[in-house]
Amino acid sequence: MSTSPFPLYELLRLRRVEVGYDLGDVESATKISRHYLQAIEEKKFAALPSAIYTKNFLRSYTTFLGIDDDDGLADFLSEFNDFKQQEETGKYMKHCLKNTSTKSHDLPKILRRLTVSVIVAIIISYMGLEIRNIFVPPSLTILQPKDDAIFTRDTMTIVGQTEPEALVKINDEEILPDAQARFTKEVRLQDGINIITIRAKKKHSKEMTVKRHILYAPEKTKNFVDVRTNQPASASGRKVSEWKLNR
Repeated sequence: MSTSPFPLYELLRLRRVEVGYDLGDVESATKISRHYLQAIEEKKFAALPSAIYTKNFLRSYTTFLGIDDDDGLADFLSEFNDFKQQEETGKYMKHCLKNTSTKSHDLPKILRRLTVSVIVAIIISYMGLEIRNIFVPPSLTILQPKDDAIFTRDTMTIVGQTEPEALVKINDEEILPDAQARFTKEVRLQDGINIITIRAKKKHSKEMTVKRHILYAPEKTKNFVDVRTNQPASASGRKVSEWKLNR
């Protein structure tokens, strides 16, 4: 089960971009219309079909991207069902107003009550969304380097994207993003495996953390072995985080 702090619809978009797929690639692989894929990633409930189709689309999409997030799936479907119920309630109310023969002196009272109810519902929904946004961790995407990259020089440049007003730290060193919330930092590497920790946090939000395992190998990689088997690492097929220098 996923421990990602992102809601499922945003996690799907981030994972798709990370692995290099566009919506056309996903459409070809899953047979789900690009229109519905985009509606899922943007949480446009009104553009999605019935609950059973939407649930199947989500399961196919998450399976294709290798995401296991039952809680995120349940939250998305719960919000989707609430939206559809409110949508049906709104249609029913419009139908009642259109087809009910109401005395002319009662109509203004009904409209006033309906207007007040709608305004209250909008205010409550808005406040709930604003409170949630305060505490949700900011998005954090590392554009380069990729995890388990190998460098033969002792410096590398980290490039990432977060959200406005987010504070970024790389290995506990504070980095100032630019006006577009993009950040760049040159990092010096030590021999062997380097673990680079990037964190992003808003004033009251939870913290979002991404790690990169980087191998600095000024020596040839044949001098590295698999930590589990002591066999040459280049032939083991394992990530560089599972390599060590054979001295």
